[in-house]
Amino acid sequence: MRIGKRLLLTEFGSSVYGTRVLTSDRDLKGIFIPNYEDILLQRAGYTGFQDSTKMDKTARNTSEDQDMEWFTLQSVIRLCSEGQSVALDLLFTPREFWLEHDPL
Repeated sequence: MRIGKRLLLTEFGSSVYGTRVLTSDRDLKGIFIPNYEDILLQRAGYTGFQDSTKMDKTARNTSEDQDMEWFTLQSVIRLCSEGQSVALDLLFTPREFWLEHDPL
């Protein structure tokens, strides 16, 4: 599955909560609509993507590391209906932390 239409990319975690320190890593989360081919071929489920700049996956994150996680729109809706904080935080992140957004 590929990322189709990006709806939102935002800072997340300590940056938004006001607890970021010099040694904190950077966390980003996003919402996307899957590519139409993936929808038609039923490859677009409740999945997302995770990516990290960290080379050693067993080591703790440092201030040089960036973690990014993408959620499909349908997964965000499902997570909201379950009361999952990650989805609610995504929906209510203040605009000042948005890096990309689509008016949709």
